[in-house]
Amino acid sequence: MRSACLEGKFHVATNNNKVVCYKRKWDMANTEMSCFWFEDSYCVIENVLYSFEDGTSGWHDTEVNMWKVLEGGLPNLFVSVRFADYGGKMVVPWDQNKFYHVEKMMIWCAVFVLKRPKSGQVGE
Repeated sequence: MRSACLEGKFHVATNNNKVVCYKRKWDMANTEMSCFWFEDSYCVIENVLYSFEDGTSGWHDTEVNMWKVLEGGLPNLFVSVRFADYGGKMVVPWDQNKFYHVEKMMIWCAVFVLKRPKSGQVGE
């Protein structure tokens, strides 16, 4: 189960691929939101939901109820990537090891400033 706060509503992605939200009462959220929100890597930054799935970084545009590709110079990321809010910026830690049975692990981290121009695209 996943949860996040968006637009003042508490959203929960359930185990049966549904998203419900709460603002004084529980209600079904839009179905488009649930499409990419079931991976481990997601976060909310300044009221925007970001997610990483199958090598693609995306964000949910609540104005048009649609997932969009995150534009910009994100590195080629491995499966173990995670997103997090870092003071309004996106921090992306990942490990470069493809195999988990190694004695030494190289961990990388990048911080991205996200901009949303009037065109509606989000990128670094």
